[in-house]
Amino acid sequence: MPLIFRIEPTKKIPRVTVLREKKSGTKRVLPELLGSFNEQKTFNHITDQLTEPELYEFNNFIGTLEFGKHYFQCRADTLDRFIFKAPPQFKEALYKIWEEAKQYGIEFLPDKEMLLAALNRGKQVEQQLKILKDGKFSALSDLGINLSDPFLQPTYSIHENRKLMAALFNTGLSYGELADKFNAIAIRFDKRPKFTPKYFENVHERLLTEGKETFPKWHYAIAIEALKELNIALQPIVSPAIITRHWLNLNKKKTFKTTLMDFNIGFTELAENDVCRNIIKKSFIDDELTDMGRLPQHRAPNAAIAIEKWLNHLKKMEKNLALEKALDELKKQYPLLSESAYIQELIEQHLN
Repeated sequence: MPLIFRIEPTKKIPRVTVLREKKSGTKRVLPELLGSFNEQKTFNHITDQLTEPELYEFNNFIGTLEFGKHYFQCRADTLDRFIFKAPPQFKEALYKIWEEAKQYGIEFLPDKEMLLAALNRGKQVEQQLKILKDGKFSALSDLGINLSDPFLQPTYSIHENRKLMAALFNTGLSYGELADKFNAIAIRFDKRPKFTPKYFENVHERLLTEGKETFPKWHYAIAIEALKELNIALQPIVSPAIITRHWLNLNKKKTFKTTLMDFNIGFTELAENDVCRNIIKKSFIDDELTDMGRLPQHRAPNAAIAIEKWLNHLKKMEKNLALEKALDELKKQYPLLSESAYIQELIEQHLN
């Protein structure tokens, strides 16, 4: 059943009420109330009730709210609607991608992606118009969007990140005690022990109240270690995917095998979790693709581009490069990629 989202303005923060559309035969009946939330209130009580298709719909909706707030400082109750039609088979394919991507910790929300694609293309066209009109045109730039910035990339939801930090404050430790604990852990990871009580006061105010991350992502890895030391179970707080992603920021080793081994030792309850293993493996596959294609860091690498660049480099040394030789080189240089039938197929297509 489709969900209904009602955004209600209040004196302080807009409230979103979520309902489930219901039918009796072919007639619609009174929708089922699932609950409400705002920027400061978690929505776990809602997502716990949702089916997979409903969760997809809900997450896409949240993605559009985050887009408006992040890029345009737009409150939920001031957002406008885009209405358009799409081929049903395309919609079904996007859902399948979202469903499978979750198993690898890849966030894919088509509604948010479409808004981001329109913003990126709009920046590009506005630059062209500025040239054609001698700078006498502006639209996105009037809204504070920097047209010269590289293409904007999808950002992760900070919902679970906020829950992770909130758990620290629920321990009863003071800001000073949290700072001492974070500094001790930071030293173990060869990081500067610069956490102060003021830092945690800011986290309490800015992250938990305003939803603004103003610190490096590796701080979440320190938070995970702190909660573990305090014998606080992490899984009721955040998903295995979030635990794994943050843990990797400070614990990634030279090889996939040793990293996975360390993770399984540190999180015995997640040792058999496929999502965690997939995320770790994907991290190393991304590294191999980035190196293979000499691609920019911190961007989702494109396999086809990486393969093309790598093969062109090999061809400079061996003009009539044979498939067997290319696959041998692949295995030597990029062992994880060499296990992929899709990568082998791309190489074969390129050489043919």
